[in-house]
Amino acid sequence: MPDSSFEAYRLLWCFQALASAAIGGRDDAMGLAHASLIAVVAATPSRPLWAAAAAVRVLSTVSKMPNCWDSTYWQLMTDAALLWCLATSQPFARLQATVRAQMAVFYAASAFWKLNTSFLDPKTSCASVFAAQHAALYAPAAAPWAVAVAPAATLAVEALVAAALALSPRAGGVLALGFHGAICATPPPNNVATFALSVAPQLALFAPRVDDALVRPAT
Repeated sequence: MPDSSFEAYRLLWCFQALASAAIGGRDDAMGLAHASLIAVVAATPSRPLWAAAAAVRVLSTVSKMPNCWDSTYWQLMTDAALLWCLATSQPFARLQATVRAQMAVFYAASAFWKLNTSFLDPKTSCASVFAAQHAALYAPAAAPWAVAVAPAATLAVEALVAAALALSPRAGGVLALGFHGAICATPPPNNVATFALSVAPQLALFAPRVDDALVRPAT
């Protein structure tokens, strides 16, 4: 029997990969072939096929550099970890531990690089722009306050997410998903829901269950 945790992650990974391909992937024959391979992986618990799909996505991401969003680099690193685990038949616990460490570092770095005058100034911070959009739709009276505190609050939340992911994985995963839920709820014209889409499968690895079993080999 396949490891149920690995299988659940496979389905999440495939869903995210197909959604990303639909939103901003290649629309040529190569893109269609990769999307088709991902669809097959979603339907077939085969380690070699999944490794092939992961390898193609890693190479595709590398080919886009340096014209990538920060979250794309996060995805590249976690995909590389996945590819290594699949290629070397590592147990799910190894993948989980590796990606947990990666995500904690990513959020810590995200908070650290916000320690600058441009981000912390409400007049120039992107956090204030998003906060203004939230306030305009959900709580107009709170707009001045939301805009003023948004930069420091965003930095604090990302630092808290990083610490929680490292010290209390389950709580950290829930906190991170809540943070990305708020991002997804941002009304037009600015919205970076694709950021949440790119990290959601990895945050699922912060669920409490860890199965020390190998993904089912190809048949």
